[in-house]
Amino acid sequence: MRHYFAIFILVSGLGMVPAISAAEVSQAYRGDLLHKEHVATESNPFITAEFLGLREGNLAFLFRRMDLQVIRERPIYQKVMVTRNDDDMQSSGIRIVVPGETLEGPIESRQQRAELGLLADASVQFEGISARTNRNGVFIDNDQTVLAIFDDLKVNRHAFTITNLRHGNCEVELTRLEMYKKLDIDYDETRSSHADQLVGEVEWNRSSYRAGDVAVLSLKVTNGSKDGEVYRLLGRTVSRWPWLDGKMFYIGDLGPGESRVASRRLVVPEDLPEDLAVLYLRIGFNDLTGGKPQVPATVHLSAK
Repeated sequence: MRHYFAIFILVSGLGMVPAISAAEVSQAYRGDLLHKEHVATESNPFITAEFLGLREGNLAFLFRRMDLQVIRERPIYQKVMVTRNDDDMQSSGIRIVVPGETLEGPIESRQQRAELGLLADASVQFEGISARTNRNGVFIDNDQTVLAIFDDLKVNRHAFTITNLRHGNCEVELTRLEMYKKLDIDYDETRSSHADQLVGEVEWNRSSYRAGDVAVLSLKVTNGSKDGEVYRLLGRTVSRWPWLDGKMFYIGDLGPGESRVASRRLVVPEDLPEDLAVLYLRIGFNDLTGGKPQVPATVHLSAK
């Protein structure tokens, strides 16, 4: 906006004549930020999982419902008019805030993670199997899918993909070290372990099994010492039969006279010989100080 002012000067012999001064220029600028107007929110639901350790004798995960929100907002500023002479546009000029008028800025976006609550009583796909969380949002791996993965001692970490059709999915990486810590097996523990008086007992959930049955092997381990403690105790099955071999038992620490029970879920294969009646296995122990006494066990099979 330009304003021109007439200035009269006296010229000898000609009288008064008008002359044109330098023009003033007014420009609008954004002043202080007043507020931001909400334009839209984009919702991107997903879930998170936290490894809890043991619940009801099996590994468990806690699931939460989350939302990665993309929030779009338009900033609103004061409207400020600055007036300068056009031959001095670098000056600060005269600054006037225009009452009742504002200027809009470009739309801005920001992200915000929001926790929506627990993923309770919900179906999930976990490692390709269908599962369900309880009312507290906890999934208990009763099929021992995770334990079976870590039976392979070459596996030090594994990434799990968990999917819920309504709330999205997530990927969780579990390391062997993290699992051990949650199971109270601390490899930073340096105290000497005294596992020379271990007592192991095995028990099956049934007296005999057929092909396709689920056999639950429970191992009770007792520290028979009166004054020596056991640290970082692990058990592992040994058998000529693959479905019985290499199954880990995570016992942890045992005080004098203390007992602990750990169970493994085993599926009897369909291709066993029909005349096979008894299978043999042993459970060995290790607490990082060497091998310990082994516990023998047998499995009885029924005719089809």
